[in-house]
Amino acid sequence: MKKLILILIALPMIGFGQTADDYFDIAKNSSDLEVQIDNYTKSIEIDSENINNWKAYKNRALAYSSLKKYKEAISDNSKAIKLNPESKISYMQRGEAYYNLDKGNEAIADYNKAIEHYKKFYNNFPTVVEGKLKKAFLLRGDAYFILNNFEDAIADYSRSIKIDSEYFDAFFMRAAVKKELGEPFCDDYKRACDLEPRSCKIYNEKCK
Repeated sequence: MKKLILILIALPMIGFGQTADDYFDIAKNSSDLEVQIDNYTKSIEIDSENINNWKAYKNRALAYSSLKKYKEAISDNSKAIKLNPESKISYMQRGEAYYNLDKGNEAIADYNKAIEHYKKFYNNFPTVVEGKLKKAFLLRGDAYFILNNFEDAIADYSRSIKIDSEYFDAFFMRAAVKKELGEPFCDDYKRACDLEPRSCKIYNEKCK
């Protein structure tokens, strides 16, 4: 009887013996953003000195951004960068969070860092790096746009297009900026229309 009682007392403790890695995996494999945040938090708290916590901070930041909790996302990305200054994704994510808070200058600074780090790997992984750079240039262009720095915005959209001549987002945004400047823009809207038929309505409204 005493043995049975001891087993029953121990049972609740067995299920709660998860490690930081266990909680990390639970979060990573969940599609529920709140579950992700809760389990990344537990992973960090169990092993607060673990240098690999930058991954948990990075992933939790993405979950916060998806919930439009941009201040929390900035905080977590900053912690990830402190633990891993080479975390290109964290710079990108923090830049997007700053952009969503209308902090264009801060966003540009982070995109600059991400671009700088990505370029270091170009010789070894050119195709992968080009994919990352085209997005970084696009997002930095968006940040210039909200600061009304239209010339630099166009330059960045053009850099994206140089990497990928079928990059719909870059053509569409470059057209929008050219329109603001009073420059010819219909060719870009036409190209966007060719790449994404759903955007043809805007081309037809503004250029026909």
